[in-house]
Amino acid sequence: MSLMIARLLPMEWLALLAAGVATLLATVADLPFYLPNTHSSAFALEHYLEGISFSVVLLFLMSWHQNRSLAIIDLLNLGRQIIAFLLVVFLHFNFKLWAMLINSGRWDAFYAALDHTFDGVLHALEFINLGFTPLKATLPDAYHDVFVALFLVTFLAFGLWQKKHALEQTLLAVALVLVIGGLAYIPAPAFGPFIYLPDSGSHADRIQQDMLHFMQGFLISHGTQYQGGNFIMPLAAMPSLHIAHAWVLLHYTWKHLRWLGMVYLPCFLFLTSEAVVSRWHYLLDLALGLVIAWVCIRITNICLDAHSSKARSAGK
Repeated sequence: MSLMIARLLPMEWLALLAAGVATLLATVADLPFYLPNTHSSAFALEHYLEGISFSVVLLFLMSWHQNRSLAIIDLLNLGRQIIAFLLVVFLHFNFKLWAMLINSGRWDAFYAALDHTFDGVLHALEFINLGFTPLKATLPDAYHDVFVALFLVTFLAFGLWQKKHALEQTLLAVALVLVIGGLAYIPAPAFGPFIYLPDSGSHADRIQQDMLHFMQGFLISHGTQYQGGNFIMPLAAMPSLHIAHAWVLLHYTWKHLRWLGMVYLPCFLFLTSEAVVSRWHYLLDLALGLVIAWVCIRITNICLDAHSSKARSAGK
């Protein structure tokens, strides 16, 4: 048993730690684990797992094509990481659903007041966002579509260019964002600035109002008014994990595929400005999202370096 534990991968350690924290929270706060239905599962997998799975397939095919077969142990380890990552995704959405059940105090008024003191920054982001008007006209749900595309393209590119280490770095950092960011929803939760200034008739507004309607019933019922399709519907503005994830993806593509990182720069600017313009997030949400991304990148590098050193020592 101790040998099995010693051989756990960093991703598996993270999944076990997150499961332990989730079990503790559920026990202390008397909360159920919420399960998704088929639609919610497909939505979550589209966000996080589609590109990762294709990337592993590409790694194998490209290695085989170049007569440099990927070691079976490498494929098994990638499979283990994907399974652990699935558990992390499941726990993340439970953290998000639990956040306002654990802490019923909402900080929207404080965040909105803080935004007013930084009107200049808001106006600058609105001005930047004007440059993306053609994109938004073509893709009404561009905020979601660009975000998902970053995930898909990043992992596909790492697979195609056989960047196995980059894939593992990015995957672990994304998982850390899901765990740390999911828990960060609890201390000072908020719905989002759209509750004060709804953009009536917009695509984002329709989604926001549906999510708000669910959240109001969910909170009033103390979490009992829930169906499997609601798994992906909790509102949690603080912090912005869209920005945290986007920065993680930008960081590792810039490091391992510089040309792709350059392509991502305008995508990151779009997501940052659109998060404010479409009233999903307050400014402080974005700032804390960047802090979480930085922390997760640091932890990822430390953990993987330590794991590699341990593996090399064991191989001697």
